[in-house]
Amino acid sequence: MIRQSATVFRTLFPFSQLGRNVVSAAESFTLFVYGTLMRGGGRHPLLAGQRFLGEARTRSLYGLFDMGAYPGMVRRDADGQAVHGELYEVAVDLLPLLDKAEGAPTLYRLEPIEVEGWDGP
Repeated sequence: MIRQSATVFRTLFPFSQLGRNVVSAAESFTLFVYGTLMRGGGRHPLLAGQRFLGEARTRSLYGLFDMGAYPGMVRRDADGQAVHGELYEVAVDLLPLLDKAEGAPTLYRLEPIEVEGWDGP
């Protein structure tokens, strides 16, 4: 099953169109992470206490770029690939800490993405 969800990801501004940030008005939202925020990654401790929902994979609509110390993901409809990652239920009040650690808004932004096989919110 393929589902458009309220899941969000971090992406680099220079490679994609600018859009508005998407965050649910609820107390938590679903976050798709890849790279350093995944279990075992150097920034994973930022997600301490957040609920791990499982491993996930995007539809083949994204590009992953080697940015040196971390990867960057952008939408690439024409020649995209599936990106493997993890889903978390994250408290909205954690967003300022994640934004600071990840270099928002210069290095990433939050956007809806398409995740395969996910029945969550």
